[in-house]
Amino acid sequence: MPNKCFSIKDDSFSNGILSNHQLSVRISGGTLENAVFDVTRNMIVAYETWALNNNEDFSNFKDSFDKITNDSFVLGWEFKKVMVIIDTKIYTLIPDKLFVADEARQYLELNHSSTTNETICVDNIEIISSKNIYQVPCGVEKVCRQTFPNFSFCNTCSILIGSFLKINPPQETVMVNFSGKRIDILVSGNGMLKFCNSFTFTTAQDIIYYILNVYKKLGLDTSSTPVMLAGEITTESAAYEIIYRYIRNIYFAQRPVNIKFCEDLADVPAQMCFDLFNSFL
Repeated sequence: MPNKCFSIKDDSFSNGILSNHQLSVRISGGTLENAVFDVTRNMIVAYETWALNNNEDFSNFKDSFDKITNDSFVLGWEFKKVMVIIDTKIYTLIPDKLFVADEARQYLELNHSSTTNETICVDNIEIISSKNIYQVPCGVEKVCRQTFPNFSFCNTCSILIGSFLKINPPQETVMVNFSGKRIDILVSGNGMLKFCNSFTFTTAQDIIYYILNVYKKLGLDTSSTPVMLAGEITTESAAYEIIYRYIRNIYFAQRPVNIKFCEDLADVPAQMCFDLFNSFL
């Protein structure tokens, strides 16, 4: 059964008057989060998160979603626009010049097992002239089509890539995004994406192994190439401690500077919800 972890809303937020509001819903194996963006005020005015505890099994997603909707002050209303973010490691990047739409499933199956029951979606990542091909669990797709009259899917890494490169760090930079028991590692340099992959971990030692292996493969210097941390990590995390032991030049990702956040969101660390909040840009 899903458990509510966090819930805030601005005093100005009013259910039912949402014609100028956008909703982003992020679904992973362990959590469901949503945020509401007031287009008129250019502000995120609501945020909720639940623990799903389904271990990537979405066969009973409808039951969980129904319980969440009954407990939510956001879901169940009609919004101007809805984005459903699929947070998964099952994706494949293909350059535009090589992409053939009819072969999308075959591209994905080069790197991942897939079933005919899963829906294949494609994001256009203009900043790197590439497509991101990923699958949406059939249970999730069915619920979304029944719930949201005007929605689109997007993969987490599509948002991470676009947001990371738009920050345009002045030097080669490694980004590590934490989501449950998975990390996404991206490397940028000269405004280009040099690396993007996702890894499942069990311990903090696994995390630093993957990061240092990326440094080695790309010939990066741990004393000079910085790491930007995003997602579910804080200074109290074991992951932070072990990363700092090997790479001293680390810092946390910040929120988008060109949108506002309601006051209650000050309690949420800036690096959290990096993909969710950047989905409104």
